[in-house]
Amino acid sequence: MKTRIDVTRDYDAELIPFNFPAYHNDEGYCYLRIQVKNGKLVFISGQLADYYNTSITNAAESIQGKAIQHLIDVGVIHVQSSFGLFSFLRSKEAKRVDRKRTLLEFFDQNSLWLQFYRAQDSLTNEDFMARTRFPVVERHELFTDCREEIEEYRTYGFDFEIDKTKLENWK
Repeated sequence: MKTRIDVTRDYDAELIPFNFPAYHNDEGYCYLRIQVKNGKLVFISGQLADYYNTSITNAAESIQGKAIQHLIDVGVIHVQSSFGLFSFLRSKEAKRVDRKRTLLEFFDQNSLWLQFYRAQDSLTNEDFMARTRFPVVERHELFTDCREEIEEYRTYGFDFEIDKTKLENWK
């Protein structure tokens, strides 16, 4: 089975509150901005003020999965699978795993995932942004120094400003 992923158009949306599956089958909420330009993608999730459920760091994979599904649902990402001669020998689960792996590899190579915490929600008492990587076979990794990646993506025309009042007035 071959899976092909196409970015169909540019896109810029702030989704607030963006809901995701949180711990204990609860519903989590965060700020999520998705920007797509010329096949490159930037995702910025932000911890909401006065929100005390699962943090964006602990729910990174859940947020990632819902964000990818959102892009598929709104037609920004098109996923197409083609089956080879012996595909019928593989189980549905094996095909699902292959498709998921291909999606994760695509997003790892073509996107920048950032987490934003306001000063009052941060351990450093400063506004804080960290890069998140999602290795295909491991749990996410958090990198606190992401200035280089941000500057690279700025050259593609991406905006990294966050209106903090939206995080505070989300209810």
